[in-house]
Amino acid sequence: MTWSIASQKSNPTVERLRDEIAHFESNYRDGWDGPGTHGPTKEAVGAIRLALDAIPSGIVLPKTMLSPSGDIGLYWDFANEGYADLNADAQGCLSFFSRDCKGGEQFETVPSILLGAQWYWARVGRLSNQGNRAA
Repeated sequence: MTWSIASQKSNPTVERLRDEIAHFESNYRDGWDGPGTHGPTKEAVGAIRLALDAIPSGIVLPKTMLSPSGDIGLYWDFANEGYADLNADAQGCLSFFSRDCKGGEQFETVPSILLGAQWYWARVGRLSNQGNRAA
């Protein structure tokens, strides 16, 4: 398998995802989904932006998500291959969870310094088959 280390920062889809993250930051405040829910913090938004910008070319781009706890994340769904999510909590700490098609699960806390091509290919790239790869 050949994998790229080039970033997708200039990809129009990455721009759209950045816009979605900015929308979460500016429009979702505490209580947005009822009592006890929280909006994303600047730390969470900053961490997930760094994570998004670190996705190398060739990795399918994720969807964005916001949880009622204020965690903001990136989510990949590979249909029959599995799924993965990378979340930033209120303190900006990143965590990764994935489940493959055989039910194998992986969970880890991720120091942002480790995010890069090799990290994404080892965790997200392994879930996608050739039909799911981005150009």
